[in-house]
Amino acid sequence: PQGSPATARLPRSPVAQERAFAVAVRAGDEHACALTRVGAVRCWGRNSEGQLGDGTTIDRGEPVDSFVRSGATRIAVGVQATCAIVGRGTVRCWGGPYFDPRRPNAPHDIGGIADAIEIATTASAGCVLTSSRHARCWAAPTNPDPSATPAVEGGPPIGALGEVLHLAIAPDSACAIGTDHALRCWGGTPEGFVRGTPIGHDRFEMVPVRPGRLPLGRAGRLTSTPTRAPRLIPTPPPTSPAQWRPLHDITNAAHVALGTRTG
Repeated sequence: PQGSPATARLPRSPVAQERAFAVAVRAGDEHACALTRVGAVRCWGRNSEGQLGDGTTIDRGEPVDSFVRSGATRIAVGVQATCAIVGRGTVRCWGGPYFDPRRPNAPHDIGGIADAIEIATTASAGCVLTSSRHARCWAAPTNPDPSATPAVEGGPPIGALGEVLHLAIAPDSACAIGTDHALRCWGGTPEGFVRGTPIGHDRFEMVPVRPGRLPLGRAGRLTSTPTRAPRLIPTPPPTSPAQWRPLHDITNAAHVALGTRTG
């Protein structure tokens, strides 16, 4: 019935109801965003870095309209940043490293990407899955030129991954499931995200310990007398999925999600 608790919160206008009807929700550390039926992105929570996208830095207890009011198909929420896929595949981000307090109403489009179909973001980087099923990543701007809006360009497809079914991202790494259902991860640094530098499968070998390099206790006494110690063996960058060993030998993955410190 009209005026009941179930209907009193809904906008009376059919157009407004469409804008308020959420089809997806994503949450970050201190803010969250909803994607509505008409492709609007509405956010609430902390807004200290402009992550709500309403052109202010005022915290909001209820959803507010962001820069994207229609046409979005996917959203991703990071620590203090928000990104959306708009239209046919443009990537638009705001807040955190993309926020300029002198230009609070200026979101950033990631250059060179126009066919994104899936997106994931964190404080220092972002990645998309393109319509050709390839992963592309970018590094968020750091110390932008104070006289100009920072330009952010998407990196080239990470060819060594091959075709990708699904991807996820964390502060220090990104992971993807290939068409062979193997789990492969990369990152480590902003450049590692863009270039697709593999992580998670470093190899070591035991080598003799040279005299004078034995571990000492706090009092300067020998705590042990090892004769061999581990040494990292550099792994050549892979050029194909076959050369990129799956993380933890996982070869039957269907979905991946990453947290701040775990996957």
